[in-house]
Amino acid sequence: LSEIEDWCVRNNMSVNPSKCSCITYHRIKSPVIYVYSISGTSIPRSQCIKDLGVIFASDMGFSGHIDHISSKANKMLGFIARFSRGIDNPSALRSLYCSLVRQLVEYASPVWSPYTVGNRTRLEALQRKRLCR
Repeated sequence: LSEIEDWCVRNNMSVNPSKCSCITYHRIKSPVIYVYSISGTSIPRSQCIKDLGVIFASDMGFSGHIDHISSKANKMLGFIARFSRGIDNPSALRSLYCSLVRQLVEYASPVWSPYTVGNRTRLEALQRKRLCR
């Protein structure tokens, strides 16, 4: 971090420590925790971080991300259900689903791919629930 800080000083840039956070990825109960600082200000530690729209947790699980996208997709499915009552064309409904919901569920899926059966079942049930109505 000191090299990054030095580079920023040389290039007339600054790093705002209040906008930074650090996370320790681990699978053990008591990981080794280091205190990181920039310009003498310690960087706050977080249990999860959102980066490019994907929520990364310190235990290397993606349940928090699945919760987040399930909530967003459920809201969007409700929106589609409310505003498409008069639409009888199945291809129009499919187009709405693919453009508004599917992209939420599939965004960055190679990164967080639902590797647990429970997470996969949750996402599939969410999509089936609204599509079968």
